[in-house]
Amino acid sequence: MRIAYLIGEDLAKHPGLKHKIDSQIHHWQAAGHDVYRIYHFNGTIIYPDDAEATLPDKFIIGSTATKWQRLRRLSTQYEFAIRALNEVQPDLTYTRYLFPTKNVAQIGDYAGSLVIEINSDDLAEYLQKRWLTGIFNSLLRSQLLNKADGLVFVTNELAHKSSFSSFSANCCVIGNGIEVDSFQFSEKTGNSRPQLVFIGSPGQSWHGLDKIGVLAEQLPEFNFHIIGPDRPECSKLWGQVPPNVVFHGYLANDEAQRVVEKMDVGISTLSLHRNDMQEACPLKVRQYLAQGLPIIAASADPDIQTQQDFYLQLPNNEQNISSNLNEIRAYVCHVAGDSNIRRAARRYAEEYLSASKKEAERLKFFEKVLSS
Repeated sequence: MRIAYLIGEDLAKHPGLKHKIDSQIHHWQAAGHDVYRIYHFNGTIIYPDDAEATLPDKFIIGSTATKWQRLRRLSTQYEFAIRALNEVQPDLTYTRYLFPTKNVAQIGDYAGSLVIEINSDDLAEYLQKRWLTGIFNSLLRSQLLNKADGLVFVTNELAHKSSFSSFSANCCVIGNGIEVDSFQFSEKTGNSRPQLVFIGSPGQSWHGLDKIGVLAEQLPEFNFHIIGPDRPECSKLWGQVPPNVVFHGYLANDEAQRVVEKMDVGISTLSLHRNDMQEACPLKVRQYLAQGLPIIAASADPDIQTQQDFYLQLPNNEQNISSNLNEIRAYVCHVAGDSNIRRAARRYAEEYLSASKKEAERLKFFEKVLSS
């Protein structure tokens, strides 16, 4: 197969997503397929032999761009994606959901078979961000989704959402996988004081970054490490930054691993209810488990079906942190420094979260889409 992978994110700011995409492509290539990476956020094509073509100048818009300028930029990105697909002539194109604007519908005309990965309910997500953005998305989203030959959902909940029921009948559910062996693991951290870590992206309210501030303030006996969002963003949300919070900023995958390896507990998404969702499979959870960290979460996970000692699942509501501080404190004290729990987390990742198994399933779905 000739597979084009459309990538709209600046992966330097999303190390977890970069690891996921690199892993997917590695397995597709190992299975004998030619993969073309089309980075439409900066106008770059990377060919199967790693040759690169770039057209960056048209995409530069300052950080103070207006909404209209950002829409124009997105239209330009899609124009580049169309030209790139026309050159590549793929059998199949794989992409995450694309926000609708000018040129988005034409992508499906040059994609070969188009498969879209669905990571969230875009109707709820964009409405939650901004009312006008949500209305715009809801009116135009069918332009691309109607052209999808297949949809890959990361959770069962999304697959059953009415938001997607009128689109492609070719659907499957594949939770996020991870290259477990590429993540550093140690049975003990040696910390005398529990260290908790949260990996997130800025501006994503469903991550629950605001609730990390509550945790840090109410549990001063623990230290909290933030990878991604910086001090100014947290100060804006929290009002005041507690002294037991450490900011690491954006980190490359290997740097993030070195930080996480020293942690006792990983914090997952805490406010998925803000997107009207109950189930998720965050990449950070896969990394935490691969590195042996027990987890505090507030949503169900399609790959963690039964109660596990390394997974504390809080209610998925606005008060889930403030109403469960004693339970959280007790859980951290119980699991921090426990080698048995760390080993169990790692074994679980090896058995259920292997990227090789996930990608074999995805390629099988690709073949089904092409044959239909």
